[in-house]
Amino acid sequence: MRAVIVSCLLLLAAAARCGAQDLTAVAVTIANESDRDLRCLLVFGHWVTMNVPVVEPGGQAVVELQRAADRALAVPRDQDGRPMMREALHCGYDFAWSKSLVKLGWQAVMLSDRREFVLACRAGERPLWLWR
Repeated sequence: MRAVIVSCLLLLAAAARCGAQDLTAVAVTIANESDRDLRCLLVFGHWVTMNVPVVEPGGQAVVELQRAADRALAVPRDQDGRPMMREALHCGYDFAWSKSLVKLGWQAVMLSDRREFVLACRAGERPLWLWR
């Protein structure tokens, strides 16, 4: 029994150290420079998703992230603030979501030390994206 208690205490201490790593706030602005409504979906581990509000032409939506020292990107959970690791950002035109869907890479945000980014969308058969 004592071994089980000691093991549990060691696991709790390790989890506390993992959660205490330095996080840097990063803002990504999704700027819709196209003439069509844009819908984006953040995808996290374990099939958890979060809808970004539909962005009208000329509009913007801001996604607040946290960047860890190891460059991983996360979004704080609404329930308790713990970070949910981001896996992907999927965006497409609202009227033709499945036909226009684009999975966007995050290398620019992960590798840079900047804290603010713009992800600009321009019109095409599928949305054309540019990190700024």
